[in-house]
Amino acid sequence: MTRWVLTLLGRLRAPWWAGLLLALVALVLLPATLLVDAIILFAGDVRVAGRLEVTDVRCPRGHVVRVMGTRVLWTCGSCGFGYLGSGFAPCPRCRAVAAFVQCACGASVKNPVFEILGERDGR
Repeated sequence: MTRWVLTLLGRLRAPWWAGLLLALVALVLLPATLLVDAIILFAGDVRVAGRLEVTDVRCPRGHVVRVMGTRVLWTCGSCGFGYLGSGFAPCPRCRAVAAFVQCACGASVKNPVFEILGERDGR
């Protein structure tokens, strides 16, 4: 919302006094728009944080896939490095994040955080 207000102000073609008046109005509205932006970002972060705590997910065929634990060895799809921990955590070597993990039956399970980020970006 803040970006929208500032972009509108930047595109304005008006006399200098009208621009100055609108800049003052924008400065008055700026705290409110920043508050709205902060609330929107916080709400999205709360949804992402809830998904980060997931230890098990289900594949499309209904099998439980364990994605977190000290006994689960993951191999990074980008660099091939093997590591223990969460299947959706960044690789300790190259920092790549898996978009999906494979179930024992061969089906793929999407990273739940990517689903939220895709909704946020409109994908």
